[in-house]
Amino acid sequence: MEDFDIEVTNCENVYWASTDEYTLEINGNEHTIRYAEDSNGGEMLYKHENGWMSIYDAAEDSKEVAAIVDAWEDGELDLYCS
Repeated sequence: MEDFDIEVTNCENVYWASTDEYTLEINGNEHTIRYAEDSNGGEMLYKHENGWMSIYDAAEDSKEVAAIVDAWEDGELDLYCS
């Protein structure tokens, strides 16, 4: 077998994805949300008793979830995992 000198000349991250999960408490009630994000954008999900759903759909039935959406959209919700 012939020997070749191989050199990496460039590397680019062309796709990435991550999901962070948060537990929030409002008036003693616990809520769980996930922010799923990839190279194409992001989506906020809400853990409903029937499974994960769009937080916007969950906000239609709950004032507390609507408050989470408002705080997130206003930049008042600190969503950084440490």
